[in-house]
Amino acid sequence: MRDAFNHDTSDHMSGFWKLIPRGKSTKKFREVDIGDINPFGEGTAAHLRVGALHLKPGDFLRYVYDFGDWIEHRIIFESIGALEEGKTYPRIVEQNKPRYEYCVDCGRKGKQTVATWICIECSDKRQKDILLCESCLDENHAEHWAEEI
Repeated sequence: MRDAFNHDTSDHMSGFWKLIPRGKSTKKFREVDIGDINPFGEGTAAHLRVGALHLKPGDFLRYVYDFGDWIEHRIIFESIGALEEGKTYPRIVEQNKPRYEYCVDCGRKGKQTVATWICIECSDKRQKDILLCESCLDENHAEHWAEEI
């Protein structure tokens, strides 16, 4: 999962929950704790395999990376396919394209540049995230406290 979502594979805890819809709702779920995995490959779900979860198409999982920042992903189990010879498992068969956020300073100039930094100092003052590209960070926020996205 860490590879699929481009998360650091040597840091932070991860956790899994099966989401069971309440009635016909697609927004309200009962959560069943599956377990957690630490960066050293240990934890209550470390040796659990997806096949052991008895998932069927349409089932949902919640995957959380980094319990401090709580980076949450909802995973929909879409299908069960035949094993392919010569392939290693588990494997990533498809990924969504990331949703990029754009630099606010470039946006004011009519440009659309992917933001790679957040100016913490300006975000606190304005009560919203001020996202910047590297050029605008260097040009307009060089003395500010910023963190890479």
